[in-house]
Amino acid sequence: MKIRALCGLCVMAVWAGQVQADIIDSYFATAAMRDSSVAPYSGGHAVWLPGEAGGSRFVFEGNGLFDLIDLDNDNVADEARLHGTVVSLTDASRRWEVDMWFTPTTVGSGGPKLELYSSAYVAPFGTGGPIDPSLWDFYTLDESRSVLTGLSANTGITHDLEQRPTDGRYPFQTGIGASGKNDNYGMSGWFGTPGNGRHWDVNIDLEQVPAPGAAVLAVMGLSAVGLRRKKR
Repeated sequence: MKIRALCGLCVMAVWAGQVQADIIDSYFATAAMRDSSVAPYSGGHAVWLPGEAGGSRFVFEGNGLFDLIDLDNDNVADEARLHGTVVSLTDASRRWEVDMWFTPTTVGSGGPKLELYSSAYVAPFGTGGPIDPSLWDFYTLDESRSVLTGLSANTGITHDLEQRPTDGRYPFQTGIGASGKNDNYGMSGWFGTPGNGRHWDVNIDLEQVPAPGAAVLAVMGLSAVGLRRKKR
């Protein structure tokens, strides 16, 4: 899937008589579970936060959302947003509000991040499997707007976020097999917070929100999009 999305799900937001943004597609975001037939590394988390209280493995409460947003009414995504509340798998009092913003980019200098067995990928990426990384989409983390905000026992803690590695050679990626944990449609990427060397991960499955639900979720989310953009 490329970033041009289903216009049937488009919902406009209008402030002062002008179109500000369209959420043109939405996906439920859930923890990517490992499929041992294709993936060598453990899964079962949506966000991996080593070094934080409550353990490293966090999952979304209910579903997170990954939205594709059109800013100029051409039905092509100009930015994307991953958002929702995650909770530790080992300490339910440790919760974070995730708000990560992205801009589309091309594959990084490191190539697509290939974490499945080589047998899972088509040549030349692998040895003849069905997954084709040339069909993936790539995103750069918008560091000016991306943040983890502590909830419950984490209240009062805020982490501004930055892309890892900082040279951008491995942007976030979406597509079939892109989570690095299975062959579902998903997303993965590395990030951290300025001032320390922590290496954090996103590994999620993405399931398209059905049309009626997408419209409702878009209406609910667009107010946040507008407020964010007005602050820039």
